[in-house]
Amino acid sequence: MPKHFLNTPVQIDARKLQTQARLLAALIEIQDSGRPFTALTVSQLCQQANVSRATFYRHHKTIQDVIAVGAFDLLFGFERTVDAKPGMNFTEGSALLVNLIHENRAFFNLVIWSQNQPLITSIFVGEVEKIMLNADNSPSNQRFISQFLGTAILNFALQVAQNPVNESETLRLFRLLIPDL
Repeated sequence: MPKHFLNTPVQIDARKLQTQARLLAALIEIQDSGRPFTALTVSQLCQQANVSRATFYRHHKTIQDVIAVGAFDLLFGFERTVDAKPGMNFTEGSALLVNLIHENRAFFNLVIWSQNQPLITSIFVGEVEKIMLNADNSPSNQRFISQFLGTAILNFALQVAQNPVNESETLRLFRLLIPDL
């Protein structure tokens, strides 16, 4: 079995990315149409996205998985942006995060519409936990802080997605509510 080294960039098939983007766009269109998530079938989603069911099931088990993959994509993109900036601090990082939230309000509304908060929360907590591995805290404190921050950041994003708050006010609120660790 080949080894995958941490410093080797992951290569993802462009067709998978295109399929994922079409599925997410179709979900947003369906949500905007007012159809309840619970009434949505894989066949309907595939038809709307112009994706075959076989392709859907090659990459996903459920419609919620499409949203989970979207969350991973969102967070990996954020990580790449942060990693590209030398000397990242809370001020810069919080501005980047608030910008990400604003640019992806439609995605966060999908999380609410699909009632997928528990799964997406676990993804956010896991990402914060990866960051906390570099912090100088005991493992039990790292887990607690990761749980708190991951949940708080997602809940903040979900609130912003539902409320018409401009980006500068959102940034002010974020810095007020989320601590600088």
